[in-house]
Amino acid sequence: MVDTTIVGLAREHSAAMAEAGQLNHDDFPTRVRRSGLAICVENVGWNYRSPESQFDSWRVSPGHDRNMLDPRLERIGIGTVAAYVTMIACGK
Repeated sequence: MVDTTIVGLAREHSAAMAEAGQLNHDDFPTRVRRSGLAICVENVGWNYRSPESQFDSWRVSPGHDRNMLDPRLERIGIGTVAAYVTMIACGK
């Protein structure tokens, strides 16, 4: 299920990465707390030509794919700013 709170957190992080000009997971624990849920995972990306190519890249990366397939996750949010994208998925 798409969660508007998590979408906002993902968008804020993409904006911060765009401002810094680099990929990072800075302040991830803060985003987890702000989600209001017990567990979250995060994938970030930059400069893919399409959402599909970004997704495909995550799928072939064992760690990113594991994040997306974690059975404990129930809610998701994706935020894109400039060429930066953040996917956060959370669960109880």
